[in-house]
Amino acid sequence: MADTLRKIHAEVADTGFDEEAQERLGAFTRGIDSLVQLDRNLSILINNHDCLQAFDDLLRSFELNDYPDPAEIADVWLDLTGPLGLLDASSGGTWIAGLVEQGQKLTSMLATLPTEPREIRSLQASFRQFRLRVFKRFITTDVDLLNFCQQLQELGETLSAAIDAMKGRSRG
Repeated sequence: MADTLRKIHAEVADTGFDEEAQERLGAFTRGIDSLVQLDRNLSILINNHDCLQAFDDLLRSFELNDYPDPAEIADVWLDLTGPLGLLDASSGGTWIAGLVEQGQKLTSMLATLPTEPREIRSLQASFRQFRLRVFKRFITTDVDLLNFCQQLQELGETLSAAIDAMKGRSRG
């Protein structure tokens, strides 16, 4: 959509508009830039959703066990660190910092498998807290992505109608 709008902009940019029309053209340009930002935000949201989906898939086997063996946690943790490193906070995902911090804590705890009961309980509690955070954030991100896509659909329909109208005027 942004490419089509840029082409339209390029076709009219050299036209000698009056001041009011120049202001509208500036607003049109800012709108194109906003559309590009929306696309970037959508990509980030999809990426984070996919990472959380991977977490959810890997953590599903622990749903019925609040006290997994440290070796089981260590095994799955190897697969979790990849998606954890791919989360992108650049679109305002402040929750990611907390998840990453908790992940670093778990990585540190798993550097040597705990053998003392107190250390094992601490690891299990931290892992349980990580799972809960992932679960809550996955649901929220799922809803956010759905809402964002619905808004983009509405925006796309409006822009498509506007582009069609502009094309009709330029031919006439």
